Amino acid sequence: MLGAFGMAALRRRLHGRSVLAAGIGLVALANLESLRAPFQAMVFDGARIDAFYYCPHHPEAVVEAYRQSCDCRKPQSGLFTRAASDLDLALETSFVVGDRWHDLEAGQRVGARGVLVRTGYGKTEEASPKSHVTPSAIVGNVIEAVSWILRAS
Repeated sequence: MLGAFGMAALRRRLHGRSVLAAGIGLVALANLESLRAPFQAMVFDGARIDAFYYCPHHPEAVVEAYRQSCDCRKPQSGLFTRAASDLDLALETSFVVGDRWHDLEAGQRVGARGVLVRTGYGKTEEASPKSHVTPSAIVGNVIEAVSWILRAS
């Protein structure tokens, strides 16, 4: 959890915008909606998540309706461009925080700065860098990512 100060400070610095983009991999689509409330509960003191975007697609999905290639599955940038359009965001002044190179690649495609966190898959990803993905920072966790973003913006 970021805590009240970190989330509120980040939100103020980022002109009041918070967006969460998630890929469906470990979370069943039916359970995704139930995650909204816990994510929102993590932000307080005037902060909020303005939008919640996800990609239900996978080229090898078990459910045929979701078995497709799309522009919203990272490393494609469709989730980010959709959020930018919906919320009037300037992606070139935005940040992407993730634990996978494809998270940062999606952000890089739209001009956002990427921060790789070493939590989750991050340590493994850091050990196998991708030559076409250049992180702006590599940090230990999301709290350190917030601190870096506050210093960098």
